[in-house]
Amino acid sequence: DVTPPVTMLEVRGQKAEVSGKLYINAGSSIALTAYDPVVYGTSTGVAFTEYRIADTDTARFTAYTSPFTLSGGRSVIEFRSQDKAGNLEAAQTYIVYADTDAPVITISSPAAGEAFIATRNKITIGFGVADNLDPAPAFEAVLTQVEDKGSPKGSRPSSISVTNGQALEPLDMDDGLWRLTVSATDFADNAAYLAGVVFEVIHDVLAPRTEIRVEGIGYRAEGIEYVAERTTFTITSIDDLAQAGDGVGLGVRRQEIEVRSRNSEV
Repeated sequence: DVTPPVTMLEVRGQKAEVSGKLYINAGSSIALTAYDPVVYGTSTGVAFTEYRIADTDTARFTAYTSPFTLSGGRSVIEFRSQDKAGNLEAAQTYIVYADTDAPVITISSPAAGEAFIATRNKITIGFGVADNLDPAPAFEAVLTQVEDKGSPKGSRPSSISVTNGQALEPLDMDDGLWRLTVSATDFADNAAYLAGVVFEVIHDVLAPRTEIRVEGIGYRAEGIEYVAERTTFTITSIDDLAQAGDGVGLGVRRQEIEVRSRNSEV
């Protein structure tokens, strides 16, 4: 037997090859397997397999007994096997990058307590996703309704997929409290999740209703009401929100009164 064994490296768990580099995550392990080839009908079998994390040329080989994990960053793994006839395999080298860090998510908009009124202002989505190794982590951003404020929902959804920089019309969403959540995964399958703050969507699309009440009318004749000095006029305005008569709008900002006579106008 003059032929050395053959050793193979296997990544058990998540791995990704990107631009010729092998990446694994914190949950992945490195396994080594070896066999002694039969040449001319002879094979004495594998005596041992050993490896080293070659941070320096003086690092010592360690006997391989079971799969092992790597610390974060770049690792140079050298490994070899020897058969029972004393044939020692030339060391093989693998460079592995252990990505143990999940992507970092930031959310900048909407802000806490911010209120968006239908047809008046847009909801701007702002978030960022960055990773120490993956230049373009996969991500998903979703607006989710956490409390319904009661106006008719209709066909409006309770969750909406969004993108960074997108501007939404509040009228296309159900009124109530909402939250932006973002999840991200890098090529080593490290995952991150961030829930944003709660903001409010308000539907106030109806103009106020105004009524006038006249008290102390002098007298009526032929469908005409005649007033006197003691006559009072009371004007009441009520703001509706989403349905006529609901009376729960944002409130009346101002009232305007116009008085007309045959020869003048005030």
